[in-house]
Amino acid sequence: MIRDMDLVPVYAIDSKQEQLASLQGSLSEMEFTQDSVLNMDNILLIESLRRFIVGHASFLDTETIRIVDDQLSSISSSIKPFDLDFQLLSNMILESPDDLLSSYTKSKVEIVIKNLPVLINDPLHDHHALRGYSWVCLALAVLNSYIPDFPTDPVEIRRAKILFLNKKLNSLEAEILIDCEQHYLNTGQIPNLDELHKLWNDLNSEKEALLINIPLRPAVSQIHELFSELKNLKTNILNPANLESLCNALLTPNLDSVTVSFNKEASFQGILDSIISRLKTNYPLYTDLTKPIFQAVYFLKYGLRLLRNKCTESRKMKKNDLLNEMILFITSYDIDSFQSMLTNINALEDGTPTAISMKLKFFHALLDRAYALQYNQPKSMDTVNPVHEIFNSIVDLWTVAEEQRLLNETKENSLYQVKEHIIQTQDEYDDEEFQKQFRDFHDDFIDLNPPELNDDDVDIKSREPSPYNAFDNITCSHISNSFQRAVCKPFTSKTSVLNLWEGAYRSSFTVLSIFAKQEKLLPSSQTDTIGRPGYLYMVNARLEDVRNPLVLNSIRPYDFYNDSNMNEAKKIKQVLLKYESVLNNALTQWPDHTVLNNLANICRRVISFPITSPLMKFLTGLEILLIKSEDWEAYSSKEYSLKSVLNDVVKLIIEWRKLELDTWRDLLAIEDRKCSDKVGQHWFHLWKIINGALIKSQEVKT
Repeated sequence: MIRDMDLVPVYAIDSKQEQLASLQGSLSEMEFTQDSVLNMDNILLIESLRRFIVGHASFLDTETIRIVDDQLSSISSSIKPFDLDFQLLSNMILESPDDLLSSYTKSKVEIVIKNLPVLINDPLHDHHALRGYSWVCLALAVLNSYIPDFPTDPVEIRRAKILFLNKKLNSLEAEILIDCEQHYLNTGQIPNLDELHKLWNDLNSEKEALLINIPLRPAVSQIHELFSELKNLKTNILNPANLESLCNALLTPNLDSVTVSFNKEASFQGILDSIISRLKTNYPLYTDLTKPIFQAVYFLKYGLRLLRNKCTESRKMKKNDLLNEMILFITSYDIDSFQSMLTNINALEDGTPTAISMKLKFFHALLDRAYALQYNQPKSMDTVNPVHEIFNSIVDLWTVAEEQRLLNETKENSLYQVKEHIIQTQDEYDDEEFQKQFRDFHDDFIDLNPPELNDDDVDIKSREPSPYNAFDNITCSHISNSFQRAVCKPFTSKTSVLNLWEGAYRSSFTVLSIFAKQEKLLPSSQTDTIGRPGYLYMVNARLEDVRNPLVLNSIRPYDFYNDSNMNEAKKIKQVLLKYESVLNNALTQWPDHTVLNNLANICRRVISFPITSPLMKFLTGLEILLIKSEDWEAYSSKEYSLKSVLNDVVKLIIEWRKLELDTWRDLLAIEDRKCSDKVGQHWFHLWKIINGALIKSQEVKT
């Protein structure tokens, strides 16, 4: 929650700010402890169960559902003694008709209800296994009852009702008109048709109510494809026998098969992630149907992870100890603890690209802290030696990464006897360099705005770095600069100890959060107790970043094409929301119109980009949106014109194009920075050469 903002989309920036503010308030409370964290998890479980029961209220009488709703609401608002008869509730659910709740669903809900008294009455224990299994059962109950046996689209039902009401209203209008004229011709008086007018108003009100917030649908219905996906999820992926086997293996781990169970759980988590990603990508206009599915799947993933965490508490003791030691280390000011931290980090598994990258992040954070710890201390061997040891560990890690990279390239070259060698002309090379310097991000809209390619167009493929090379130019440059500062650069009167420690603490905390997520570690009560001050500090810092983000860094010039600019990126949200509201008015009239649906897709694509994306990425999307909007404006009526909102789009495009021109004055400084970044790895070579010469001279002497 308090990691970097790279995953926060534009449309969610306000919600992110509210989320951080709420977390800040929770961490600031005096009674905030691990017990309150467990209580909040129990509250969420009870509230989810309450919504499920209320949503299936047809199997209970009105008075019973009122009592259940009130009691569960009071429990979820604050965990305290209760007088709800859970056994009675369980019996009522078991006795409900099978056509309302299947026997499988009822059995899962019964397990959740039976576990609640233990979780509520004994909140001082983690109960990872019990809570995890309760979440799994609730998720399975929701999925089993929500996914239908036959494909049905509620929107199509609403549209059919609207169509029927339109015909009824037209018929009623004709009847009123005929009756009125006939009565006037016969009597010369205007008849009293209040009953017919009242009936017409009632039908029209019903129609208007159905038109409110009606979800959009694609021109060609995908309901059968979506149903096929959900049916596969329900019958095959969430097979009861396989899931029960996995849960039992995690609840009662066997030392001989625990690794197999962990692999199965990790594989299953990956399958669920791919399902969510596929449903979001393939069925973006069916969010109203898939959102409950996503929520239940997240419940299932969370429950399985709790079961795994309980099963792995003893196996992950060393990594949890490292987490606790690192938290203590980053809140202390003792330079003597560097050696123990180096030992712990070097003890982590090695060899894989992920492990190399993780250890490199740890070492880099240690370098930043080594520099901060030297403030107000004279340069001496006691303060410099830890820096040398850290840098030496980084060079050793770089050597391993280089060996793996060279070995990988050798294996790749040995697979083919003949390879196609593409010779670039000078013009092609210049075009490629120009694209790197002035990125246009058209590839992010290739499916919505396909380019018109000529036969002479050159397809320039990006050269992806080797997965074994975690030492990219920017990382190596940052590490070498940190090393030079810690060893050579003296402090000046302008050096702020607050800025030093803030930068060092942020880098250390970021590494810890990445490490905990990578190793699938759930913080223990001890970790939460130790880290609470740090959590609060990072929440405050992240909240300040969201409210008042820095745009230009005084140390490095602003790159319009690659650097983030959250202050400016926030402006696009209101512009696109206003645009989308007008667009939806036209889509309600023509829901299957190709141009309108294309505009809606572009709008959603742009507003879903991370808030930290470069402005050029947003600017490209706005310009494509403007061009496509002109296609609609060419033949649209005044009532459904987009001209009123296009003015705001044009103003923002002009404003950002002016900002782009203003940043061109720094192009040479940016290019100079890129060139300096490229030489970062030479420091590792120099270190190996000098150290190698010193070691050889010592060997000769001995």
